[in-house]
Amino acid sequence: MSTIFRILLILALACSGPLSVLAQQKIQVSNLTCEYQDNPLGLDVRQPRLSWKITSTLRNVNQKAYELRVGADATTLAKGKNIAWQTGIVESGQSVNVLYGGPALTSRQRQY
Repeated sequence: MSTIFRILLILALACSGPLSVLAQQKIQVSNLTCEYQDNPLGLDVRQPRLSWKITSTLRNVNQKAYELRVGADATTLAKGKNIAWQTGIVESGQSVNVLYGGPALTSRQRQY
């Protein structure tokens, strides 16, 4: 199996109070990986592991939840359409090796 998997991560962040627009701009999700690779062109696993890092110039910012969405097209996926699989909001600080749990991936299938 050689599945193409590009990464687009929708992530819910929380801190001790509401985030202003300025604060949201200072929080970034980076180092998106799938099976320890940036935008892999092919995978040989049935349940790829997804990871990311959160960086911020603000203090006391922690991940409280995340939501992963997978689809065949990055543009429509970013708009919340044509979603093949999504986790829903998962209350967890986990950001390393989160298992893909969607429909079985097939050879040469591109996913975002």
